This record gives sequence, structure tokens and C-alpha cells, in this order.
Amino acid sequence: MSATPATTPEQPADTHFCALHPTRETELRCNKCERYMCSECAVPTPVGYRCRQCVRQIESVFFTATPADYAILFAVSGVLAGIAGGISAALALPILFALILGLPLGGLISDLPPRLIRRRRGRYTGEALAAGVACGGLIGVFIANYAQLMAVVVQIHGGSVTSLPLDVVFQRMFTQAAPLALLALAGFAAYVRYRVRR
Repeated sequence: MSATPATTPEQPADTHFCALHPTRETELRCNKCERYMCSECAVPTPVGYRCRQCVRQIESVFFTATPADYAILFAVSGVLAGIAGGISAALALPILFALILGLPLGGLISDLPPRLIRRRRGRYTGEALAAGVACGGLIGVFIANYAQLMAVVVQIHGGSVTSLPLDVVFQRMFTQAAPLALLALAGFAAYVRYRVRR
């Protein structure tokens, strides 16, 4: 708790200031720790106004996820999205199918990985799911495009070609709208559905 500024002749001795914003006068106190807080720092709760620090302490009791849980969520959602993105790119699905399948895929991703960690929750588990979808999905789309282009090059030039320039693969990858739309919708749906259920 920071000290209040020294009073001046113009300020009465009982003037109080926000603990985090020492230039803002206030008479509002946290009903738990009793520190002074301005209206920006005050959080309304069912039992009255509390400061953000006290609210975060209470929330932390419900967040039991470990760093390993975040890694599991990221990895499993990445694998699921990678498979879906790779299949979408390999089959060259129309964008309409990608738009239809994106939301159910996001629902599956928001449900299956949390079961593996026994539904322990963390402050950033929704973000871990969405990041896994983005990273894993893009890797899946990249692998599918690389394999397709490599098959075409080998068919044309025989077995003498062993690799492809990555910029060619990326260029083809980012011109396919359907897999990218599928991944964007799935990541959004996984994040939103997980946050709503939290």
C-alpha cells in the first residue's frame, strides 16, 4: 500500500488518495483490505466493492492449472487442428464446407483437451487452446501443401528433387482460403466456448 502524498495547506488532513493512483482523491475503500481506491480500481462484487488485487487473490483459488496442463492443452489442440487443417488442405475443401465445419471443430477442441487435464482451469487456458489451434493447424496445412507440391515435382522431374523452396510452399499455403478459414473459426470457437463455460 503506497503512502498518501503529504497534505498541503489547501488540502484537509483527512483527504485520501487511491493506493495505485496517488493523485486521485477518493473516499472509496476495498471492503476486504480497506485500502483506498479510485473508481477505476474498484471492482463491484456481490459483497461490495473490492480492489483488483483482492479480486485476483480470490480468483486464484479457482485456477488450479499447472504449466504442464497448459502444455497438454496446447499440444492436443495443436494435433487436432493440424489433422483438420491438413485434411482440409489436401482435399481442397470448398470454403463453404470450411465455414460449416469450423465451429463444430472448435467445439470438439474446447471439450476434449480439457478432459485430459481433468478440467483444471487456469487464467490462460482458453488462450492456450486458441494458440494450439493456430500453430498446429498452420503446421498441418504446411505439411499437406509440401507433400502435394513435392509429389508433383517428383512426378515431373523424377527422383532427383529432394526438397522444395519454402517460399513456394508458403505462397501456395496462404492462397488457400478454406483451410485458413477453418482454423480461424475453430480457434475462435474453442476460445469463446471455453471462456463461456468457465
